[in-house]
Amino acid sequence: MVLEYEKIWREKWLEDARGLLQWIEKRNKVPISLFIRHSHRKHSDDQEELLNMRLTPRGHQAAVLFGTKIPKNKSVSIYHSEHPRCVETAERIREGCIRSNISCSIEGPIRELLGPMVHSSIGHELVEYGIDGFINRWARGEFPKTQIEPIRSYSTRLWENTVGLQDTRSHEMHIHVSHDLVLMSVRCGILSIEASQSNWIPFLGGFGVYQVSDQFKWYEKGKEYSVVEKH
Repeated sequence: MVLEYEKIWREKWLEDARGLLQWIEKRNKVPISLFIRHSHRKHSDDQEELLNMRLTPRGHQAAVLFGTKIPKNKSVSIYHSEHPRCVETAERIREGCIRSNISCSIEGPIRELLGPMVHSSIGHELVEYGIDGFINRWARGEFPKTQIEPIRSYSTRLWENTVGLQDTRSHEMHIHVSHDLVLMSVRCGILSIEASQSNWIPFLGGFGVYQVSDQFKWYEKGKEYSVVEKH
């Protein structure tokens, strides 16, 4: 049973998650803010169905495994979107941490991890353009502020309410569990990297942020980027 359980961790869709944890091992003396997408759910093109979809059994198992593989010298605090998929992911990661004797607490939801402030009418554009097309048009300012707040304003507020709260003197790790739309939007808003199918954030994938002097370093998919100013 244990071997079958571990086989999940070697599956292709968890490649980004494995890379994040390997990177954390190399940055074990600095406080880290980790931003990850919730764990595995079923695929659906129905927006209404997606809103209510929960994690699959595989998603629950993978999140537990993620928690067990966090470096043991880290103290972990988990924040999450209030969506049930993200709550479930946070709970399973904590379960994995406890199994591995890692200090871990769930601190609760952060509003910005659910998404930007929007009007219900924006849903039509999201369906029409898809997530990547929607994010790139949003970044270019093609949607009025009455429909959705500017991507820069949203990214700045999310940064301040997550990375901005990290104690730079501790070795603690904050994990923020969110959604692909949110994480790809923040990347676009802060690093000006367009969203595309090639840089999609998979389940339990994401990016890590830590501070060096007056700069922030952003790690994702094997690369580190410099964020010169605190947003």
